[in-house]
Amino acid sequence: MRLGFVFTAFVVSVTLSEDNGNPLDALQHGPMFTSGFAREIVFLNTIGAVVPCSAYGRPAPEIDWIWSSGKEVDRVPGLLQMLPNGSLYFQQFRDQLFNDKIHSGRVRCRAKNTGGVIISTEVYIKAGSDLDQVLVINCFRHL
Repeated sequence: MRLGFVFTAFVVSVTLSEDNGNPLDALQHGPMFTSGFAREIVFLNTIGAVVPCSAYGRPAPEIDWIWSSGKEVDRVPGLLQMLPNGSLYFQQFRDQLFNDKIHSGRVRCRAKNTGGVIISTEVYIKAGSDLDQVLVINCFRHL
């Protein structure tokens, strides 16, 4: 009886990153959130609010926001903008500029790159025009 051995060779090619020569830096992977998400953000119109969103991936992911309807959140000059770090910024506003479509709703952060897409849990947004209104909203939300 004759015994033989079979050897299998695998060749792996890794391109070294130009940044620091670490081969792991050259690997691509989908986005991962590096920030947590509040269930709700209730704020005074005289203060405004920032809803943070940050993610890591290779290549660096693009971050945007979507309403619960699936429609992308668009910048509204003077009321709503997306900061360069991916956070959603609800600016201070006068009472008469309250807009139910902007200041009351649910949003989700979305991070995407060539490795995939991730979407956060919903964050409930509600702006109030006075402290009593904001406190009442918060109290009823926790019943």
